[in-house]
Amino acid sequence: MPLLAVSSWLEPLLADPFSAIDHVQLAMPAGEEERARAFYGGLPGLIEMPKPPELAARGGCWFASGDVQIHFGVDTDFRPARKAHAAAMLRTAGKSGSSSDCQSLLSG
Repeated sequence: MPLLAVSSWLEPLLADPFSAIDHVQLAMPAGEEERARAFYGGLPGLIEMPKPPELAARGGCWFASGDVQIHFGVDTDFRPARKAHAAAMLRTAGKSGSSSDCQSLLSG
């Protein structure tokens, strides 16, 4: 016998409940907001979002492009992650990007 009785209309929602990621939070060192703004704010289509006042006092900054949000939060004990990362899919004019395209962009 199931532990919880579920209405039949609810079953599909429980089988696959997540439809998207609301935002990604990445850690940053204290005092580096201007560097983050210079880089991420300079990317086409990515704009800085205002943080709620109670969160703005903690530092960091938030960026968005459509439904995609990247939040940078200050970590006083910041250490760069060795493998953790976030990846975004970019729209391009008539071609799809590949990881090798991304590597060439990152390496200069």
